[in-house]
Amino acid sequence: MLQPVEFDHTAVRAACKRIFDERATHPWPIHSFDFPPAWRGILTELAREVRYDTDDVSVIETRFNSYLAQLQGAPVVPNYDYPHATRY
Repeated sequence: MLQPVEFDHTAVRAACKRIFDERATHPWPIHSFDFPPAWRGILTELAREVRYDTDDVSVIETRFNSYLAQLQGAPVVPNYDYPHATRY
């Protein structure tokens, strides 16, 4: 199973902003992201391949959106699933 990794959130946020600015296809910050249906099978397969603790795409999507919220300054609250489309 994968082990949690600590990230430098400031560096990740800066890298996201730089990449979004360079590509100029979507604004940054994004506050939530709904995974496209075409990603479901790929994400399930990848999660199994890397032995992620779940292959449930809904859980992975919720975790991703929680991380987006944290990148935008939301407080880290253990075991709290940040709702979609919440602005921080």
